[in-house]
Amino acid sequence: ANAGLEGSIVVNEVRKGKGSFGFNAATEEYGDLVAAGVIDPTKVVRTALQNAASVSGVLLTTECLIADAPKPDSKDDHGGHGHGPGVRADRRRGRAPARGRPRVLAADAQLDLCAVAGDLRELEDLEPEQITVARVPARMKRVYVMDPVLPHMVDGRVYVLDAKDLTLKGMMESGFAGMMAAAPDKGRVYVAASFYARLTRGARTDVIQVYDDETLKVIDEIPVPTLRAQALPYRNLFRLNSDGSMIFAQNATPATSVTVVDVASKKNFEAQGPGCYGIYPALANPLRFATLCGDGTATTYTISSDHASAQLKSSAKFFDPQSDPLYTHAEPTRDGYVFLTYSGKLMRLAVDGDTVAAQPAGDAAEGQKGWAPGGYQPFTVDAQAGVAYLLMHDKAVEGSHKAPSVEIWAYDLNAKKLLARSPVAGLIGVTLSASEPNTLFGIDGVANKIVRLAVDPQSRNITPAGEIKLGETAALIEAPQ
Repeated sequence: ANAGLEGSIVVNEVRKGKGSFGFNAATEEYGDLVAAGVIDPTKVVRTALQNAASVSGVLLTTECLIADAPKPDSKDDHGGHGHGPGVRADRRRGRAPARGRPRVLAADAQLDLCAVAGDLRELEDLEPEQITVARVPARMKRVYVMDPVLPHMVDGRVYVLDAKDLTLKGMMESGFAGMMAAAPDKGRVYVAASFYARLTRGARTDVIQVYDDETLKVIDEIPVPTLRAQALPYRNLFRLNSDGSMIFAQNATPATSVTVVDVASKKNFEAQGPGCYGIYPALANPLRFATLCGDGTATTYTISSDHASAQLKSSAKFFDPQSDPLYTHAEPTRDGYVFLTYSGKLMRLAVDGDTVAAQPAGDAAEGQKGWAPGGYQPFTVDAQAGVAYLLMHDKAVEGSHKAPSVEIWAYDLNAKKLLARSPVAGLIGVTLSASEPNTLFGIDGVANKIVRLAVDPQSRNITPAGEIKLGETAALIEAPQ
């Protein structure tokens, strides 16, 4: 019809033929169209297939369709064109195509634009899916991954993975800029979170959410002042004391202080700490913790027996925050903590006394020009073996202290020597399994993956042992069991 001829006559003639027999509108002759070199343009076929798939997909996933019932006594003259109800077409029998008028080709093979499989009324009723909720097995070794989801920070979460194979077992909400501290011996996970009345604005409420570590449900809340530092979830900003009876939360308003929370009574008090940041609980004294200070010293807090106040005492200067600052991340050992400087020097700090005592523990990057630590959780320590595992990169410049890893170095803290270098790229965080000292877990901040790494206990070489694509901006990883 678009070529100026009667479509019903042409179609009737074409149906008499077989295969590629059809009508060439350019020459107004019937014949083998393939032999004549007449084929459909690729764009036409592709568009038809895409439209057919699109329409079919909509119909197949639609539970109910409503259409007008046809009128049996319709007097519309459709002229044999098959355009459908309400569409008329002019007859132009025998009329020759005008110059410049588009011509069309008719063929026996017709392309359907919509395909619907079967009669929907004949489909058997589907059994409704049963939604169930499972508990995380009490004995399962867990990996916790904290993700502040920076593109939408009001929706932070803590992922719970099976340490054996990194399968995802559940998730806990952490609100805006949340922090986490697990207490596996109590079956609890404490999550500090901020919530706003209008989601992203309005009155702010801060609480410590107490999660059951099997059901992953909030079983209690502890209100706290709206002073908490809203930062990335560094381990040292939210800590439990040595016996789990108190929680320490770093504040920044921007004045720095620490909120000390009694878990049982839910009472709290603010311990002032101007110029100091980071919390390092004493390992043997539940009434004591230390903080790092901007003048190169540390302050020790000793809490009163009624958990209502604290006495402060400063140490001598033991590091230079201008020339070689300390990472605030620290790893516990048998008698204190190991710290790492931006250049790769290691330091031990004993925090159980009334003042902090520091001593050098080696220089991992000594003689390795251009190499330095990097990341947000840049190292971990096997306290029993006395080995530190450091995330290292080879572009050491001012401001590169958070760069992702190129290699992981194993360093002997006792002998003060480098044991092994393993190529593991992209990590911004690493931690050691508490139950398997030859297993590391890391955050690949480049590919948004959580990785499991195996450590050879003899050579200390590290090899990949599993991974899972997870989260958006994961920043803290813990394996406390």
